[in-house]
Amino acid sequence: MKGFTINTKDIWKSKRKIGFGYIMQCNLDDDFGIIYGVESHKFSLDYINWLYYFKKDKGYILSPMTIVSFVCAYDYYREKEEILVSDINPIDDYIIVDDKENKGEKLREDGLYHSEIVWTNMVHLSKMIVIDDISVSVYYPWISNVDKTIYYLEQNYFDDKDEDPRNIVTCYVRAKDFERYKKSISFSTAANVLKDMIASVEATDIKKVSKLFQVRDSGYFQYRPGRDDHFIFCKSRISKCEDSYINSLTELGVVDKDYYCCVGRGIDDKDYDRMNKEETFKMRKEIVSKYNQDDHFDFLLSEYVLGNINKQNNYFSYLAMLKEFGNSDEIKHYMSKNRELKDWFILIKGHNKH
Repeated sequence: MKGFTINTKDIWKSKRKIGFGYIMQCNLDDDFGIIYGVESHKFSLDYINWLYYFKKDKGYILSPMTIVSFVCAYDYYREKEEILVSDINPIDDYIIVDDKENKGEKLREDGLYHSEIVWTNMVHLSKMIVIDDISVSVYYPWISNVDKTIYYLEQNYFDDKDEDPRNIVTCYVRAKDFERYKKSISFSTAANVLKDMIASVEATDIKKVSKLFQVRDSGYFQYRPGRDDHFIFCKSRISKCEDSYINSLTELGVVDKDYYCCVGRGIDDKDYDRMNKEETFKMRKEIVSKYNQDDHFDFLLSEYVLGNINKQNNYFSYLAMLKEFGNSDEIKHYMSKNRELKDWFILIKGHNKH
């Protein structure tokens, strides 16, 4: 916007924050809407929820349980029980940006470092959910006409991929990631996959592929302050092959590990890493002898079908979980009938007395 500057460094000056929740009421003929605001899972230690209201034009409608973002003032709960929020946006209006590689990160005009893709979207005032390896971050451009500034409000969520999502946003991102699997495999897709699979199996030169496998012996010194130092040595069976069937034909990983105690690195305690030629030869011979072309095809076919079924199940699991970030009894109660704003104020006052 002409005459406005983007500010992501001093967003505290905006005195605003971004939140998420479910639409409880947003009817065609109303000039207001109600949000049940909740981010954390109901079993999280930081779980808490509020009821909010917002003003809108008649004719604007959102279905109950639509997940939306909203903007509210800092410390709103200390000021009043009827919490007015603004900038209501369905979460589906946000674009998801994969920033795992963080390409082109450099100092930008706002005084902070941003990657090329994130900064480009900021310049275009995009509403974003940015994903990296460990977190999910929400960016919303809140426009202040008072100081001619576009404050990019930011909310960060840690995302442990080994655990169920603990908030609406990370759960939504995971559901979107699996969304392409919500339908069963189409005939044309399956036919193309089978065609490529057959061609790949028929083209496999198992003797050549076996050269991608090695047994390696290694050793390294481990300094341990306040305790005996260790010199650790291990035997590893490794593969550079990407075919899961062929990798299944032999044991992989660290198969033997030991150590001896020492005080400091001795003259002979030099780190090393070398191929064990004798055992590598046996490993490759084992792979060649166990390989079977029919088994190869069956394995890859089963892996593909079961993999798609699991991904489809993941999608519907996350979709169902998106409806569980709140007190289900409360939600059912608040959605049981349409109310006038004055009636909502009575409910809001009672509910927000945490």
